[in-house]
Amino acid sequence: MGGQRRTRSDSLFARLRRAVWHAARDYALTARSEKAGLETLKGLVHSGPLCWLGLAVLLMELVSAAYLASQGQRYPLISAQIGEGRHVLVPFPVLYLSIFFLACGWAYLLTGAAGRGPALYVFVAIYTAFYGLIIGINLVGSPWRAIVAMWLLFLGSRVAFSRASRWRWLWLLPLALVVSVEGSPSLPIPGPWNVLVWWAISLGVVAGVLPLRGRAPNPAIAFAVSGVLLAIFYALTIWLTPADELLIYAAVSFENLLGFLGLFWYWLGLDVLNDARNLAGWLMRVFGTFLSPRILKVAAFSLWALWCVFACWLVCDLPPGVEVVLKGSHVGEALLRASAVLKSRLYVDPRTPFVRAVTYSLYATLGLMLIAFILLGLRRLSAQRVMGFLMLSLAGFVAIWGTLGLESAMVSAREEVGGFWPMLILLGGIFWQVLKVSSDLVVGGRGRPLLFLGFLLILGGISLLELWADRVWFRLQLSANMLIGLVYLGIPYVLYLAFYKWRRYTPIAPAELLLLFALGMLSAIPALLVKEAFFVPLLWLGIVLGTVWRSGAWDDPWDGVVYLTTLALGFVVFYSKPIQLPLAYLMHFPKLLELSRRYLAAMILPWDARWWWLLLSAVGAATIQGYLFFRAHRLRGRERWLLVLWGTALAGALLALVSFLFVGVW
Repeated sequence: MGGQRRTRSDSLFARLRRAVWHAARDYALTARSEKAGLETLKGLVHSGPLCWLGLAVLLMELVSAAYLASQGQRYPLISAQIGEGRHVLVPFPVLYLSIFFLACGWAYLLTGAAGRGPALYVFVAIYTAFYGLIIGINLVGSPWRAIVAMWLLFLGSRVAFSRASRWRWLWLLPLALVVSVEGSPSLPIPGPWNVLVWWAISLGVVAGVLPLRGRAPNPAIAFAVSGVLLAIFYALTIWLTPADELLIYAAVSFENLLGFLGLFWYWLGLDVLNDARNLAGWLMRVFGTFLSPRILKVAAFSLWALWCVFACWLVCDLPPGVEVVLKGSHVGEALLRASAVLKSRLYVDPRTPFVRAVTYSLYATLGLMLIAFILLGLRRLSAQRVMGFLMLSLAGFVAIWGTLGLESAMVSAREEVGGFWPMLILLGGIFWQVLKVSSDLVVGGRGRPLLFLGFLLILGGISLLELWADRVWFRLQLSANMLIGLVYLGIPYVLYLAFYKWRRYTPIAPAELLLLFALGMLSAIPALLVKEAFFVPLLWLGIVLGTVWRSGAWDDPWDGVVYLTTLALGFVVFYSKPIQLPLAYLMHFPKLLELSRRYLAAMILPWDARWWWLLLSAVGAATIQGYLFFRAHRLRGRERWLLVLWGTALAGALLALVSFLFVGVW
């Protein structure tokens, strides 16, 4: 008998140990999404020596940023006035290291783009010629600037003629024009003829590449030549340019590139909610392993109730009537004294991320409880739905807490953080968060790892200068953009996936949704300029016809609504919080620059009533238009296009009605 009990207890202990081990492993690799970060890092390590060098430079970037954040006051400072009332003060090493990392980033971007094809290379080369060479503005007309520009054209010619395409000459025309403008040396001839002569030289370089057609550029040689030329160019720039002027040029270049970083931070905000969803799903699986569905159903309501009580106790004062009732008994007085002592020891600061997250989650939890009670009264509340509600409440709280925590970390990044190691952990954590969301950007194509490393190095160089310059706007922009990604990308995407899974529909490709979201952001620019939005559904119609009308999935009834709602959310993002579009050569067109500055001044905050009307009207118009587009996609002939136009007209009428009834929404 004793042997049987011992065997049974050993078996129970073994099962419990396996369950705990699987839960811990699941948490490490799934709930915390560390597996995605490890996959990204693994893809970079397996991509060859160039990526090893890039990772070493990235590590150097993190260590130097942490060291200068804690010890930068020991070095001489550079002071510069940028714009109106914007004073920047940084140590010498910060400026020089940020330019060095920028040079490495451009070299990696050029090499990676050369492996992806002429279209992407021309795009990267144009931005390198403008934003990369603007720092060396004092070298305009010098041979070294011309050599760098000619190398960009030569490498682009190699890329274009290594592909069997009849359109390869068209890709080189804009690049040759940029090279003739940016790299034309000072010749003893009038200005327009100088550019014309340089244009002829550029065409000669392209003609010289023709015998090399079919040979793709060697990545190692492309990186080495690009890196050496850019390093010499920036070294001469540092040598010939006063430090204060150099700081101004670097700040202008970096600030114009912040638009790309803001877009990426939207994606990072989506990952915050994915982390929260994964964590909540892990908790649900753990609870399902150790608890029965019936007990879990009771436990969910108990947890909600306890959480509401805790949140009210933490952030609210007791109503006078409740306090009087409690004081009428010995037990109540003891509870009041214990609560006062505990609050005094905890030192509840309403500004901390945790307390703010508790405050926001209190209202969300009460709303979920109300919905759950209504479903319970209708006898429609299954254990699976309770688990879904509980998972949603947990994911929402973790997402809000994580977002507010990162915002607090970014705001306090330049405050005293305790030395080198805390700052290194902070910056390393931010870069690790970027790695966790970027596995798809690294794996699956030639040149992708180099492009990703170039982006990271430029991100690090900009962050090093902007964070040390005590640019509160920069830090708040990043945290605000991540919150926007959480609200406009994360929450709708999670709800959309849950709904499609419940209805057993086929999900739409994420790449299509991201493209529509970006195009929806661009559709807000005309509305910002004229302060009207009734014509925006026409823009959405053109976007849908040009992207997903033929190639997209229109199989399930809600596909059209998902497409148009994605456009609407992108529209609301850019309309309520415009960002600086990193358009090269925009400053050469004063009227366009003035228009961009005009719409940048418009911002609608979430606590403004206009924000809610803007969101509801845009999503409502998109829902109508998307549903009718789905119906029209199944028709043929005149009926199809009549229904498409009818849906567009109804959506525009709804936006016009909101603008008429609520003056000032747009």
